[in-house]
Amino acid sequence: MSEIDYTIMPLFSTPLYIKDFVPISNDEEIILKSLKLERMQTDNGYFSQDKYVLDGTKKLKRSIESCINEYVFDELKVSGSVKFYITNSWIVKHKKNDWAQQHSHTNSILSGVYYFDVDENSGVLSFHKESNHFTVFPMHLDLDVSEYNIMNSKAWSFTPKNHQLFIFPPWLKHGVSGNNSDKDRYSLAFNVYLKGKIGKKEYELEIK
Repeated sequence: MSEIDYTIMPLFSTPLYIKDFVPISNDEEIILKSLKLERMQTDNGYFSQDKYVLDGTKKLKRSIESCINEYVFDELKVSGSVKFYITNSWIVKHKKNDWAQQHSHTNSILSGVYYFDVDENSGVLSFHKESNHFTVFPMHLDLDVSEYNIMNSKAWSFTPKNHQLFIFPPWLKHGVSGNNSDKDRYSLAFNVYLKGKIGKKEYELEIK
């Protein structure tokens, strides 16, 4: 077998932040599970009437904010002239067979989801490539491949674990398959915006 003498670089990739363990106290988990829920109109599931749930769980909010800072400052190398902060946040509860259809988030810079009570058989979180976003080949070309990877896939799935956090661009389509477990699946979704100075010199703008 000949040695590989070339390099493939995934230029202009979509950065997905995953942290396997973000702790939550028993008290805060009880608070989140006790919130009043209402049935979703578009999906099979429930969401909290309160759309600012992290304001009532300060320790968890600080932990998630720390992860947001890792994502934008340590990995994306954004300058310190701006601050990223959580705007709205809400609980999502899926009973057996409940699911969440593909969707994206509006009015945000980043979005995320935190799983704080999930079973092994509670479904997968899938991210989907936009139909007009070419990786190499157009989406309408249904080419056979011997092995899927992040460069040739139209979707990528994860089986969420307890206390696992995902942060991603808000335009990235995502959905959750049906909950196959007899146990309810709990997650916390949130959006992020920024404030501070952006742009250079004569194009500088301050967002407050």
